Amino acid sequence: MLHLAQRTSWLELRAKPMSIDPIFWEIVGTQNSDKLPISFRVFGAFTVTTPTLAKVEIDEGSLGPGALADMIIRVAQCELERSRHDRSTERFLAEVQEHHSRLPSHPYLPAIVCALILLGRREDARVVCITARVAQQSGGFIVGSRSFTDLAIAWLDRIGASTH
Repeated sequence: MLHLAQRTSWLELRAKPMSIDPIFWEIVGTQNSDKLPISFRVFGAFTVTTPTLAKVEIDEGSLGPGALADMIIRVAQCELERSRHDRSTERFLAEVQEHHSRLPSHPYLPAIVCALILLGRREDARVVCITARVAQQSGGFIVGSRSFTDLAIAWLDRIGASTH
């Protein structure tokens, strides 16, 4: 991340189960996204946003490329160690729900809905979507004239009780 008017940057580390993306892409009708480079999961037009796990401010003038690469690896290694004993979809869902409850304006709804679906909790996902629709939350995506919330409800209705 860069501040255009300042000489300040920061490193943000985010993580999610990779199996969330194909569910999201199926809901929004972009199933071919799985054929795109893996960087699309972070930088693409249809990406599932997740909370920041670690954020480190960088003084651009003091780090060369090698030192910056070392910092990125150190931050990632720290998070790997922190999460080693409890790295699960359930834990991911709990962390995203906790962030969403504190910052409901952030677009974490797709992460929550897709994690619930991944865990086989489709009725819970449907309730979350209906609640969001009543609150006029789109989930951060509009495809044609339909929000992520509407698309997810339609997808859940179409799929029914079968497992994903």
